[in-house]
Amino acid sequence: MKCIKCKKEFKLRRANQVYCSRKCQQLSKPSRHRHGSKYFRYREIILSCFNNECKICGSNHKLNIHHIIPLALGGKNNINNIAILCEKCHQSIHKNIL
Repeated sequence: MKCIKCKKEFKLRRANQVYCSRKCQQLSKPSRHRHGSKYFRYREIILSCFNNECKICGSNHKLNIHHIIPLALGGKNNINNIAILCEKCHQSIHKNIL
């Protein structure tokens, strides 16, 4: 039998088995994004409010939404607590480089 994920040959252990391993089975499951379904709609609105550019360097490549005061520390999910940063600047902020 061939695995439907990696196409390797494997010995059938159960009649309904289609994956060669648990790893292939897990990789075939749809990923769950940690954000709710409204997130992606709001993200586009927020990006356009900030001219689709990084607040620090002005880049428009791989933009992230950064919470100035993290949600885990009591920050709010509102426009006053958000900065748009490119991936590079966002990582630098979290590494305390900027």
